[in-house]
Amino acid sequence: VGERCPPAARLLHPSGEIRKAEPGRSLTRAGFGYVPWPVYAARSVDRLPDAAAKALRAGSIGAVVHYSRRSAEVLLALVEQAGLTSALVAAVHLCLSEDVAVPVRRAAPRRIAVAASPDESALLDELAALASPLPREG
Repeated sequence: VGERCPPAARLLHPSGEIRKAEPGRSLTRAGFGYVPWPVYAARSVDRLPDAAAKALRAGSIGAVVHYSRRSAEVLLALVEQAGLTSALVAAVHLCLSEDVAVPVRRAAPRRIAVAASPDESALLDELAALASPLPREG
C-alpha cells in the first residue's frame, strides 16, 4: 500500500462488525488515515444444527475446514455444548493459518494441518494431501 498510495492517504476498509486489529494498526503506524467501515455482521447460532450433530454422532465427518479463528471458536463451543467434542476431535482439522489453528489446537484433535500460506489454494492442497481416506456422504 505504501508504494502505491500517496503519504497520509485516507483508506476505507469495508469489513465485518467484528474484525482483527490488522490491517488497521499497521496502516495507521505507516501514517495512513484508516477508516474501518462495518458492512456486515456475522451472528453465531445458539446451538449446533441437527444435521451437524447427527453427522458427528455417526462419525461421518472426516475433515473440518477452518477459515477463521472466530468460526472455529464458535464451532468448538457449540460442539462442547452438545456433548460431541470427542466426535469432533476425531476428525482431521485443516486451518487456513496458525492464528485460526489456536483454538483448534486447544481442543487437541487427533490430526491438524495448517495451510502453507493463508489462502484457499494452500488450504485445499492440505485437504488433497491427506493420507487417510475421509468418510464420504452416501
